Amino acid sequence: MESTEQTLDDINATPATKTISQPLESSLTSTPTFRSTFPPQQQANTSKARRHWGWSALTHALGLVVGLALGATLTLAWLVWYAPSAQPALPNTATAGPGSIAITVDDAFLTNVTQAAISSASLPVPITNVHAHILAGDSIVITGQTPALPFLGPGHFSATAQPLVSNGKLSIHLLKGTLGGITAPTQVLRAIEIAINQQLDGTTFAPTIGNVQYVVVSVTTTTGHMTMTLEPQQDSQSH
Repeated sequence: MESTEQTLDDINATPATKTISQPLESSLTSTPTFRSTFPPQQQANTSKARRHWGWSALTHALGLVVGLALGATLTLAWLVWYAPSAQPALPNTATAGPGSIAITVDDAFLTNVTQAAISSASLPVPITNVHAHILAGDSIVITGQTPALPFLGPGHFSATAQPLVSNGKLSIHLLKGTLGGITAPTQVLRAIEIAINQQLDGTTFAPTIGNVQYVVVSVTTTTGHMTMTLEPQQDSQSH
């Protein structure tokens, strides 16, 4: 009996405690460790895809930079090859003599001639919606539209021309112009000038009246009109 009571006393004397197998401080401050739930092969594939995307983005960026640089280089090379320069006005001082006749043309006529000429010329860029306007003081303004040119501005063409008499025929001499917002290259102006004069050469401004061949000896302009003075050709008068 005594033994039983002692055992109960011993049990009652033992405090109800819970054994902690690690220090309290450690259990409170330890940080749980998280492990990836993806299998190793999937992690490797994800890393490889990220590297591929990075190289692809870098390649596209480099391609864009190279393309822009190449476009700018080609544009500058074109401008250097077609070095622009204004052309001087040429003398036009012939005077009319006895027996002369006059022929007058207007903006509409010259616009049709210029449109046909430019459409047939070999130009680096097409010029459309062409118009020609005759001004007083032996001057002609030619305008048109061009596609927008890279790095050069809006698509617009404008040129100033001078009417002349050459070998008994009316001709046009382009003095200066702009193409896409910059000074038009000399070769472009020259190509347009040749094409216009070829069109004018096929126009009968030097008629034969009776047995007399007439030739153009002078040309003058007012706003919207151009007047040519014709005289009998010297060889025709001698017959």
